[in-house]
Amino acid sequence: MEMVKFALITLLALSPLGAAEFTLTIGNPVAANVARVKTAGLAVRLEECADLAKAKLSGTAEGLEGGARKSIPVQIVAGSGPGVYAVNHNWPNDGAWVVSLKAECGSATAGAIVPFRGFAYLRDTVKIFPRFPSAAEIDRSLNELSGGPK
Repeated sequence: MEMVKFALITLLALSPLGAAEFTLTIGNPVAANVARVKTAGLAVRLEECADLAKAKLSGTAEGLEGGARKSIPVQIVAGSGPGVYAVNHNWPNDGAWVVSLKAECGSATAGAIVPFRGFAYLRDTVKIFPRFPSAAEIDRSLNELSGGPK
């Protein structure tokens, strides 16, 4: 009997660790499989969302161009499968740019900051959050990308 109690307590204690949280996966734009968007800069997959039909994804390109701070809404296009999207690269290639993403699945939120150099995103410096990215985090990423203060 003690062994059964121990097994149940262990199982209950470990179960939250196995529960995956809503998050984003960033990938190559080809992964979205969206033929009509030839200017896609990246693909985004919503992970661990129970109701993808009600999920929302939005984003802005935040940049420093010629020393001026700019913000441009990005176009997000549904991909080949549920919860897969392409983000259209509709900001200039000059200057330092990051894409700030905000996703919602029910009451859960997730976000990401995706730095770009020209037309290519910088995979090694992508930041994924279990919440929306803050303005300070976006500014810090832009400064790091442009070689400014950290």
